[in-house]
Amino acid sequence: MFAKSPNSKEFAIQSDIIKQTLLSQETSLDKLIELMIKNAQPSLYLAGTVIDHEYFLATSDIAMSISILPLDAKKASMPAYHPNSTEAYIIFKGSLIMELAEHRSARPYTLRQYDIKVIPPGKCHRIKYEPAQSAASLIVKTNLTGDPKVVRCVDENGNFACKRHKDPSKCPLFKSWLEEQKTLKNSKESSFLG
Repeated sequence: MFAKSPNSKEFAIQSDIIKQTLLSQETSLDKLIELMIKNAQPSLYLAGTVIDHEYFLATSDIAMSISILPLDAKKASMPAYHPNSTEAYIIFKGSLIMELAEHRSARPYTLRQYDIKVIPPGKCHRIKYEPAQSAASLIVKTNLTGDPKVVRCVDENGNFACKRHKDPSKCPLFKSWLEEQKTLKNSKESSFLG
């Protein structure tokens, strides 16, 4: 039921981040975030079905992760949905702009510190990449038993891969993401485009 992360390097890095946090005099969330940034870890799962580090809480009931922007922007900005899971974003530092597919458009929601946004199963969403914005969020997902866990609307090469729309021009979040990518490319933000 539970599998260890296939990436042994990431497993070791994330285990060390948690260990250093717990051994520090601070043992605070700020220390965890500081170490995540220092070690270029855009997100860190605390619980779920894939065991990402030595201190991981294995469960198929919920997944919990810490996400740091702008480090996690490349993944978070890609449109996606979770067919079986409700997802809650709890912003505890900074702010971000989340887009949800609503009524054939990309509706932006500005989320600030202490805001919570709940995304029902199947709702397409993404985080807009804003170079000057930084945020830290706790992300909680429910019902991890169904497959697929996530459906990404953009493949690893940046191509349209949406399962709902055969025509990319019909997907509001893909159009928004594509415009964002063009703007970033034109403004020489090539490090983000990776």
